[in-house]
Amino acid sequence: MTSPQESRSILVDPATLPYRLFLCNEDRESLAGTAALDYIRHGEAQGFHKRSSVRSRKLWYGLGDRQPAHLLHNRRVDKTSRTFLNADRVLIGDTLYELVCKDEDAIGLCAAMNSSLFQLCMNTLGRSNFGAGVLEAEVYEIEAMVALADHLPSIDEGIFRSTQWDVMDPSAERREIDGVVFDALGLTEGERAGVYEAVLDLVGKRLAKAKSLRR
Repeated sequence: MTSPQESRSILVDPATLPYRLFLCNEDRESLAGTAALDYIRHGEAQGFHKRSSVRSRKLWYGLGDRQPAHLLHNRRVDKTSRTFLNADRVLIGDTLYELVCKDEDAIGLCAAMNSSLFQLCMNTLGRSNFGAGVLEAEVYEIEAMVALADHLPSIDEGIFRSTQWDVMDPSAERREIDGVVFDALGLTEGERAGVYEAVLDLVGKRLAKAKSLRR
């Protein structure tokens, strides 16, 4: 997965991803007589081994020991921040952050980080110093944001198959997750409405400002 745009749902489905990765960390001697070695030689014939991103590696075609993470968080945000549930453990490119947790905590943490409360945190603590009003938060900033994974009741993983997560138009799935988070915090109806109002206001003003600067 090289971009957040490659997955419409929060639950990453490998079958829908456009790219496949050749993953091999064995030396050429070990690969003698295999199609893998033929593939590596084909890449060298194209000059791939001379590219700056790989030529300094011991094995130019190898990625080393990569352990896929439980959750993937988009580094830069237009309207909606999304944290993906990586149940099938796909590998990622550098446009996403990796979050590693206990297996049993992944669904709760995913829910907390896709709630409207987390959207509020992102728009309060993140920085919109990129073009088109794009928001970014560094790892240390994300660590400072609110997450309630340890305090949420069981949530069905199936909810993350939905593609409806637009923060400006909260879907039934988003409101279901929000309800769980708000209940855990003991928020009143007025406070819950205040979270939605604040998110809409912050996102709307950020995008409107960016639009006015492009004129």
